[in-house]
Amino acid sequence: MIEYKEKVALFFVYFFIALCIGIFVRDVSAQPNLFLTLTNAMTLYGPSDPGSFATAGLDIHNYGWLTDQHRWIFDLWPPGFMMLEGYILDIFGINSPFILILIVLNSLLIALLFLVFRECLSWVIPEKISSLLVLLPFVFSLTRFWLLEPGAIVYGEAFSVVFLLTAIFMLQIAAKEYSWKKAVIAGLMLALSAYFRSQFELIISVITVIFLLIVMSIFSIKTLGKKYTLNKNELIKQLKIIALFLLAAHLAMLPWRIHNSTLSWVKTAKLYYYDAGLTNTQLLERGAGWLVEGGVNAACIVDPSYCGKKNGLEFYKVFARHPIKWLRFKFNIVGKFWFSSIQSYSGGRTSLSPMDIVVNWFFLILLFITFPLLCLIRRAPNALIISWVTISFYSCFLVIFTFVSFEYRYFYAVKIFSLFSVLQLICIAWNGVKRNTSPRNSKDQED
Repeated sequence: MIEYKEKVALFFVYFFIALCIGIFVRDVSAQPNLFLTLTNAMTLYGPSDPGSFATAGLDIHNYGWLTDQHRWIFDLWPPGFMMLEGYILDIFGINSPFILILIVLNSLLIALLFLVFRECLSWVIPEKISSLLVLLPFVFSLTRFWLLEPGAIVYGEAFSVVFLLTAIFMLQIAAKEYSWKKAVIAGLMLALSAYFRSQFELIISVITVIFLLIVMSIFSIKTLGKKYTLNKNELIKQLKIIALFLLAAHLAMLPWRIHNSTLSWVKTAKLYYYDAGLTNTQLLERGAGWLVEGGVNAACIVDPSYCGKKNGLEFYKVFARHPIKWLRFKFNIVGKFWFSSIQSYSGGRTSLSPMDIVVNWFFLILLFITFPLLCLIRRAPNALIISWVTISFYSCFLVIFTFVSFEYRYFYAVKIFSLFSVLQLICIAWNGVKRNTSPRNSKDQED
């Protein structure tokens, strides 16, 4: 492993690369100015997501919390990103270039992500190669844009994606080193991903449930451990580290749950059940054509008896009665959102270039090869953690895409996760193949 000073130097190299992307690269032509102030952003974006975030950030800066007239914003979004914007104003002033500051902050986080990802890759491939390979996801315009460029950084999800990925790779390091400290830090990062975007809270809930199922399976089926190279003590150590990781995340999320006086992370469910009961005509009359396009009213279309209703239990009963019809409806529209240009990130459909089609097919192939690769790496020491997180992540988004209306940017996190995930899986699988075909290993098998 490289020495501390070399790690620090590498961190700043990665930071410089990420910062240059954020400042100089523009994969989407029309983007806000780096030196835009938060006040001007509120005017520029109006009632959209970034405009609402800017409004809340100004309230937090001016009054310490949201005013009564803007309290609804915290019903729709968790507070992390808006608190960050408010604190930026506290430190740098009301006229500070908040977009530039956000890019600098996320560049620092991405540099940390590169370091922990590099360490995970260096277990199975040479360190010099891993140092370069961690940059590969940023060859793709989607990753550059959604994580670093001004037009996307104002949505805040870049922070959630980076926190989540860093938490996953740091957890693997914590398990390898049996480091309780790193497990707690990874858990805190996982919690931060939820504080910046609500769908990441659902990911945490899903990975927790699946972890509990794994534990029950391991201790109820004794033969399960034979599928892994881990002995009983190593397996129990990994389970303890994962349990600490999840405990830290849930404890860190407790203050917001207490604030809401409920287990709900945000309060959008009632609004969504209401929209799901509206007809296309009613939605279009409200000017919500984007909700029609995204299939928000699947329940009303699949079962007209739900039209006019806004009951959560009845919503899920419709799905239970017509699962095939429901999934067929969602499947018929999902392709348009998967095969999209990043020029469509703000909602307007943009025609696809030939390269857009090729790249989106590439992302889809990554998605499909993930599961064969998980089978190939099942004997790797960190296979349990990788399989658990990967299956949980995709299971969570399958739930989201089944019940929530589509938007173009909802698919970005899945594609970026797939890039990092498959890159690590291929490296582990390649190392396994190389090890199994080495002359020394062949001789050992003959003996």
